[in-house]
Amino acid sequence: PDTPLQQEWQGDHGLNETGTMKKRTLEMTFHERQASGFHVQLKAALAVAEKEEFAKTWKLAHAPEHRIDTEEEFEKLCKRTYGSMIAAWRQCLDLDANGKLTFGEFCK
Repeated sequence: PDTPLQQEWQGDHGLNETGTMKKRTLEMTFHERQASGFHVQLKAALAVAEKEEFAKTWKLAHAPEHRIDTEEEFEKLCKRTYGSMIAAWRQCLDLDANGKLTFGEFCK
């Protein structure tokens, strides 16, 4: 172990990253000693980074291809797909032909 003067010189005041006092190795439990190792902490940090990167990649890969934000874009999509708004209404939107469009029909 370093002397108090060496610890002061190195900036080690007995505090860990969270600002609490460090335990000496002999005061730690087996699991605390295992978890405090450099390689264990490195693996944990890499796992977190990989998880975040995977989440970003998944979000990009599963983003909707076409996003309709305005009425004009919706109308263009209907006309492009069905030829006219009347055809879109009859073939796609009002499936039960009752003259009404319910939220459930719209979501299909």
